[in-house]
Amino acid sequence: MLLSTLFLAACNPSPDLDAAPRWALVWAEVTPSNEGFQEREDGAYTNFVVWEFYADGWEKKHDPEYYKCKVVHDVVATPWDCPLSAPGCVSAYTLDATLNEESTDCEASIQADPSYAGPARIAIGDLPEDIAGSAPYNEWTLGWYLAFDTAEVSAHGYAYDKVLEADGRPAGQGWVPGSTYVLWPAYVWEL
Repeated sequence: MLLSTLFLAACNPSPDLDAAPRWALVWAEVTPSNEGFQEREDGAYTNFVVWEFYADGWEKKHDPEYYKCKVVHDVVATPWDCPLSAPGCVSAYTLDATLNEESTDCEASIQADPSYAGPARIAIGDLPEDIAGSAPYNEWTLGWYLAFDTAEVSAHGYAYDKVLEADGRPAGQGWVPGSTYVLWPAYVWEL
């Protein structure tokens, strides 16, 4: 019994949460309006971008045990002309981000890193072919594109109405002002 326990512990080491993060993903929750993003009717601010960081080993099983920390930015959006690099673009925005210190739990050096203050621009359009097969809500899912320091956006993931997570029915097809959307990544960064 002791030998099998030692073997399992050796094969499944605990993540080193004291080491620097190895993986990062970025996702967002936004409520579009005709002028950018809006607050909900109840006054809650729902427009934010989250960078989540994970320890080495997360890439093998995506277990929450590997979670290290997150940096959260509240965002204000201004409409932007749809870029040609976002096929089927229906809406695009430039973002102005402000660190949300209450929701952020990363150490100061990660919070202050300008790499995690973005993206600077996002666009919503057609779902890229390479990720269309794994879209979370098939016909309800749009493509999410982002850019950090250029006007050229690249495919990053999925955009879908948040009501779908609770088995609800969206207010309409596509990008509907007043609906809250989850922008979920299809890609992650190895740090």
